[in-house]
Amino acid sequence: MVETLRNSPHQFWYYNNGITALCSSIQKKMVGGSSRDTGIFECRGVTIVNGAQTVGAAATAFSQDHRSVENARILLRLISLDQCPPEFAISVTRSTNTQNRIELRDFVSLDEQQQRLQTELQLDDVRYVYKSGDSIASTDNGFDLDEATVALACAHQDVALSVQAKREIGKLWEDTSKQPYRTHFNQALSGRRLWRLVQIQRRVDSQLRLLGPKEIGARSNDTGSWE
Repeated sequence: MVETLRNSPHQFWYYNNGITALCSSIQKKMVGGSSRDTGIFECRGVTIVNGAQTVGAAATAFSQDHRSVENARILLRLISLDQCPPEFAISVTRSTNTQNRIELRDFVSLDEQQQRLQTELQLDDVRYVYKSGDSIASTDNGFDLDEATVALACAHQDVALSVQAKREIGKLWEDTSKQPYRTHFNQALSGRRLWRLVQIQRRVDSQLRLLGPKEIGARSNDTGSWE
């Protein structure tokens, strides 16, 4: 895709399936009258559910040769979720990815609790990323969905959750509408509490690495408790 964008930008429209994005709302500005055929539209809460690879390729090609890429056209479909039932976003995400491998975490990106936590943490200058492809520059003031999920699971009184997080973390994201996902990510969880749990988990992991597996085994009895 990068090569096509750079060397044959006029043909990219014919070769690419385009991008599908969900928006919490789409509002037309007054410029151009009331018709929605053309105009300036304000899109809020934009989440790409299909075509992330296209977006990445376009960004890469633009950084290498922006003049050529400016001649390319990409189909962009924006879908407003305003007044839509809660399950509609998940249905669109699943249906538009029938030919692609879609990760369970892609459904997590549609959960409004994730956006709330990210916004709360931004106020404390902490970067929290939960969407596929996003990354943090430094762990000093940032963490991602994987680390957050492990920290929450290990802090819960149900040991089975921490075992599942270590064994196959995706199982905890299997259905964002019910448990075990809602056990961890819900309205009661604050951004500050999540960040503290991540920091605690890091300290615990750091100490366990210093002890080593032999010493850890020597300190625990047959029931798994510490002497």
